[in-house]
Amino acid sequence: MLLTGCAGGLPAGWGGEPAGETCVDWVRFDTPPDAAADAAFVVRGRVLEQDGTERLYGAQAHRWLVEVDAVLEPDASGEIWSARRDPAAHHAISTRTPDLAGPGASGARVVPAVVGPIEVRAGETVAVVSTPETCTSGGAYPDGDPLDPATGLAGPDGTVIVLLSTASDRPDVVDAGGLLHLVTPHQGVLTPGDDGALPATWPSP
Repeated sequence: MLLTGCAGGLPAGWGGEPAGETCVDWVRFDTPPDAAADAAFVVRGRVLEQDGTERLYGAQAHRWLVEVDAVLEPDASGEIWSARRDPAAHHAISTRTPDLAGPGASGARVVPAVVGPIEVRAGETVAVVSTPETCTSGGAYPDGDPLDPATGLAGPDGTVIVLLSTASDRPDVVDAGGLLHLVTPHQGVLTPGDDGALPATWPSP
């Protein structure tokens, strides 16, 4: 997951300062498949309800319960994103960009996202944190929380496609401690295609 921080690229809490909100410039993926290649999991499912909050990137982010209808990535072969990308290039980017995830996280190097021990299966309900925007005057979700059913992203059958990350900046935790969150605030939730699959293009603005 490519991202860069503000303030010279140093996250809040660097050098012993109190951790606070981290300014993040998120990558914009050209296509949904590009975003999926950076995700640990891509699922189709139904957002059931909000389930409290979770601290993420220094902000109080919404946590939602999602009932998984199907796991689109990794596919049945067990392939994960690292086998479809250049792991060395991804690691080179990750080790120099801040990616705070979880309470008390501060200034450590990003660890490349891996599936690790986390399993997401069809028929299960999982907790997903909606990745917040940062350093905006409109709060964590100035354009609305994409996981909120009120945003209208669900298809006719009530399902959405959710692109999930497990990235963490903590060197001792490669899977964010089990924290599933959207790959970015802007491109983590989509309306499924007519066949229920991941669309090839982003919707028109």
